[in-house]
Amino acid sequence: MCTRLRDLADDILDASNGRMLLAQANWRRLTPRDFSGIANKQDLIISVEERYNLSHAAAVQDVELWDARVRGM
Repeated sequence: MCTRLRDLADDILDASNGRMLLAQANWRRLTPRDFSGIANKQDLIISVEERYNLSHAAAVQDVELWDARVRGM
């Protein structure tokens, strides 16, 4: 497994920096219950994969691109 996912996991949906709102706006199919169960980047990838019926690779790419975009804000 890619260690990079684990390295950046803790603040993936940190509400204090607005990332939760940005994630909710980006992935509207994810429910509040989905978001409440997301503790790290891997959880987010799995949720995106399931709700959007994406391959694992596509979900990883989607989350990584989103993460890079919001980190650059």
